[in-house]
Amino acid sequence: MPSVIWGKPGTPIENIEFKNVKITAKGGHSDSEASLAPAENNERFPRHVGAIPSYAWYLRHVKNVRFVDCQFGFEKNDDRPALVVDDVVNVAFEQCNFQKGNNCISRVGFRNTTGISRDF
Repeated sequence: MPSVIWGKPGTPIENIEFKNVKITAKGGHSDSEASLAPAENNERFPRHVGAIPSYAWYLRHVKNVRFVDCQFGFEKNDDRPALVVDDVVNVAFEQCNFQKGNNCISRVGFRNTTGISRDF
């Protein structure tokens, strides 16, 4: 199951840094799932979110998040992006490696996001 970081509209989760994180997902999802938009809920736990549009991370309502020396991949081809960031302010990727599926358009999906710094 992909990791989910999920704040609330107007009250984002702030100031998160991930270093040397490696995720290998099972994979096997199609590019049609990349357009999923999980409904808002009050639970904040992945088991209550349902299907998400990425294979490694889904971040929504987050501010100031940084990934450093991270690797995200899959065992079986997955055509969703490694990450989808939605309603995020200031996200940085430094020295990261994201595996890309055969029919995937982008390694990272950006929705309503400002302040993007990438080195991958």
